[in-house]
Amino acid sequence: MPKPMDFKVSVERPFVGDFIEKMEKMRNQGVTDCQRLEPFSKPNGAARAHNPNRKPAGRFAKSGEEAILELLYDGPLISQQVRDEFIKQGRSGASISSCLHKLKTEGDIGSGPEGYFLTKKARDRMRSQLTRDRKNKGKKK
Repeated sequence: MPKPMDFKVSVERPFVGDFIEKMEKMRNQGVTDCQRLEPFSKPNGAARAHNPNRKPAGRFAKSGEEAILELLYDGPLISQQVRDEFIKQGRSGASISSCLHKLKTEGDIGSGPEGYFLTKKARDRMRSQLTRDRKNKGKKK
């Protein structure tokens, strides 16, 4: 049996997957082993370390979905108005898209020509939650 020879091959990141795939196909044609010498992914937190001016992620008492439900309780809003309210709260304006999508798929909000609005299910739940919160505030005093 012939003795295998070790080679070091440098491959650009976009082509690593293709290279590994081709080497795997050659496994029965003389290639005995194919290993990566350095880790492919960055260690935890290393991706954020390069930008010291980056604003840290916000910590809020309510989730983005809860904030949107409270905003829509007063009446329908278009997405720009929701984005402006998020920015006033210190949240990222770009984060409304995922929150609105989640609420729509769960059936808590709908959309129409006047903008986004609460469905009956969400409005009833919000009403009961607000009355419960008011009762709890009265007990604390």
